Amino acid sequence: VDSDYSAKTLIRELMLSDDFRASHIDPEAELAEEDGSWDHVGVKKTRPTQLGIFIESMTGLHWTADLTEFGLGQVDLMEDTFIGFQMLGGGIDGYYVTRPTDTYNATSSLLLRTLAREGAGLVVASDFTKPKDERRLLKVADESTSDEATIRAQLVELCRIIYAQEYAADDPEIDALYALHDAAGDTPNTAFLQPSPQQQAWMVVVSAMLQDPRVAFH
Repeated sequence: VDSDYSAKTLIRELMLSDDFRASHIDPEAELAEEDGSWDHVGVKKTRPTQLGIFIESMTGLHWTADLTEFGLGQVDLMEDTFIGFQMLGGGIDGYYVTRPTDTYNATSSLLLRTLAREGAGLVVASDFTKPKDERRLLKVADESTSDEATIRAQLVELCRIIYAQEYAADDPEIDALYALHDAAGDTPNTAFLQPSPQQQAWMVVVSAMLQDPRVAFH
């Protein structure tokens, strides 16, 4: 109102607000005192384009199709509405589909599952070839890491990066992820291309985390 309804001013104020700039939240501290509910307006479904940007920032996966031989060049599969998955992910094309979906359905879930699996395979294999300060997600553990304390510290870091939430190393959330990591390293998984047991464990964990409703909604 003060800016005479300037959209530019509104967006600038949102981008510079403390809530937007926060690196993470403390789930317990964010509960409203009066009724114990979340002190937030609500959540929105992450749109396909947003999801593509998020997965790329987390894993480095930019999902494209090379259609150069058909004169179409590199097609971004998360933005394209004809060849790609924009509408199947719940988006619009402005012609046949003019309203986005606000809930998750079978195609949205399959799209997120595919992105999570491909992204997890890429980032784990890539991170373990780089110094820790150049990695995207696995900034604490190495491929040979086997001690529980370091693995839990890495899981805490993953929650901070992917969910923007801080957890203690003995939190039930971390307990569940540690159990998944422990089981995944001992069970062959054909979804990934013959990684080592240690890589496989982290690929399964990262893939599961990227399919969480906290990624599907924001």
